[in-house]
Amino acid sequence: MKASLYIPALLVWIFLIQPIAAQSGSEASRLLIQNFSPKDYGGAHAQNWAVLQDQRGIMYFGNGVGVLEYDGVAWRLIPVSNQTIVRSLEVDENNRIYVGAVGDFGYLAPDSAGRLAFVSLLDKLPEANRDFSDVWQILHTREGIYFRTNNYLFRWELEHDGLRQTGADTDAPGTLRIWKAAVTFHHSFFVRDTLYIRQQDVGLMRMTGDSLQLLPGGELFADQDVRMLLPLGRPHSQFPPAGTGQAILVGTSSGQFFIFNGKIFHPFKIDPPAQQYLFANRLYHGAALPDHSLALATRRGGVVIIDREGKIQQIIDKTAGLRDQLVRFVYPDREGGLWLGLNNGLARVEYPAPFTFYNEASGITGFINSIVRFGDEVYAGGNAGIFRLLPAADHRTPAFQAVPGAGFRTWSLLALEEALLAAAANGIFRIEKNRVVKLADTDARSLYRSRYDRNLVFAGLNEGLAVLKQQGGQWRLAGQIAGISEEVRTIAEEGSGILWLGAMHQGFLRVIIPDFPALSGPRAPENLQNAGSGAKSGPELFATVQRYGPQQGLPTGTGRVFFVKGRVVFATDTGLKRFDPLKQQFLPDTSLGAVLADTSSAISHVVEGRQGGLWIKTTRDGRRETGRALPEPDGSYSWNSTAFERIADWGSVYAMYADPQHPGVLWLGGPEGIARYDHA
Repeated sequence: MKASLYIPALLVWIFLIQPIAAQSGSEASRLLIQNFSPKDYGGAHAQNWAVLQDQRGIMYFGNGVGVLEYDGVAWRLIPVSNQTIVRSLEVDENNRIYVGAVGDFGYLAPDSAGRLAFVSLLDKLPEANRDFSDVWQILHTREGIYFRTNNYLFRWELEHDGLRQTGADTDAPGTLRIWKAAVTFHHSFFVRDTLYIRQQDVGLMRMTGDSLQLLPGGELFADQDVRMLLPLGRPHSQFPPAGTGQAILVGTSSGQFFIFNGKIFHPFKIDPPAQQYLFANRLYHGAALPDHSLALATRRGGVVIIDREGKIQQIIDKTAGLRDQLVRFVYPDREGGLWLGLNNGLARVEYPAPFTFYNEASGITGFINSIVRFGDEVYAGGNAGIFRLLPAADHRTPAFQAVPGAGFRTWSLLALEEALLAAAANGIFRIEKNRVVKLADTDARSLYRSRYDRNLVFAGLNEGLAVLKQQGGQWRLAGQIAGISEEVRTIAEEGSGILWLGAMHQGFLRVIIPDFPALSGPRAPENLQNAGSGAKSGPELFATVQRYGPQQGLPTGTGRVFFVKGRVVFATDTGLKRFDPLKQQFLPDTSLGAVLADTSSAISHVVEGRQGGLWIKTTRDGRRETGRALPEPDGSYSWNSTAFERIADWGSVYAMYADPQHPGVLWLGGPEGIARYDHA
């Protein structure tokens, strides 16, 4: 088994609605979450009490009928000798896995067939001290392995010549030390090389030498259920510790938090919404995440993630699709996943996650062709209409809402400072929050605002090219360029009055408008209908039109043009091309990297990033690939698609949009809905 095999790239993901408020505001939506039912893991018990990853990357789970082992492909149940519940797991520096069951504890070791099996340590324990039930926790320390029960605290010490034996085999001698509870032991923790344990009616204690001693002020927890003890790391604004990096955060089941600096406990104030949530749902377990946030498992409300200041970052609960509200264990793995041991099954969440998703559960129907930000709001257009994103409220799920009156098939959206325009199958429209206004009765495919005259917008049509002009604050149809009957999907300006068009299945067109931007030259009769389309596109505007196809070095098929980095980029089904005006030929364009000029690369999107580089969508040898062309110091570009390998099977990409308000955010749209990538 390999360390990375368990990563669920080979598995089918279930997308569950969850906001990520920490990611560029409250617009991020659906996390990648995989639920596992008892049926998924071979019919073992529903309850899972502990989660562990070994040094190879293999996952282990404390299940109601034994230890579950998972390598990313196959599940295996390892029963304990008395066939009881496994409450706790731990791993030591030798990759030995320790197991706590009911009335028994031990470790896993290879059997005669080389498969891990349970080895009990019960015979090392005097019979007089075997009157215990559940082994609730196991802690690996320098002094040995602690097993915590309600009645006893056991420490197993491997020995060799009086010292701990590194890599000791199953026959190594060992010693069990025993501490008996005066009342009841209730939860133990190992933080910064110190074992802490709460004793009922006594308080929070720590192991000093071989003696349990009450912490200063530890009596505060004599009757408080301590569920979490985590290092705070750097000093905290609410209560600077006596020594740098020495503060410890204590959490109780009622949602009360305290900071301990080695001398006193000080209340740690979290935001009222977080406090109320934890009080109502009862904290059960907690874990620190790599981004310094805290994942808090609850009895009744799933998992709530808070930052170091106590503010809710997100909530993952049953309404989001978790199998159960009761989360018994939360465990961050080394690959960026968050495993949840549930009362009914298991779940793995990618958190923190660069990708979140919107689909039908988020208000999106049909496939998405275009995404833009207009003002502070995100809009998406597709075959089922236009949708507006409603940001998340109370750290819940953000969702899209259909724009009233805009249920038409939308091909392209264009956000201007003063208006949001839409190119649709039944016209060109100005979109407002609660209504739409038709500007032209034509079958439109694309929109492009002139860089040379901001009062002009070019509209690619199903058959032709139209021009809209802003006059007196209103956008009106000025006319249609004569001599163009192709379906125009993309538009870019080479210069003043010089356009390049990407035509569906028909390469590129170069259009020169002689009287640009006045558009006052010779015209055909008013209301001339575009031949074959039946669309009313106003008077014809004359221009010079040049067509480029296979004879000029292009492949057959659709040409796509994009204006990026101050120039027009030509994307084809055989890579990026550049135009040689002297030869009137298209040649491979290696300026963004040889891989993108390769004839095996079909390029469909090129978008300029807000933080440098270009976002590019390709299909290479039948495999979809999205990535970034990143500028190098020598002026060249390197290609990196690693981040998007995670969603290689997400589906086709019809829309790609770099968010101007959040420089690290890229939006993708297609048949599966919307994916939001935040690489900040």
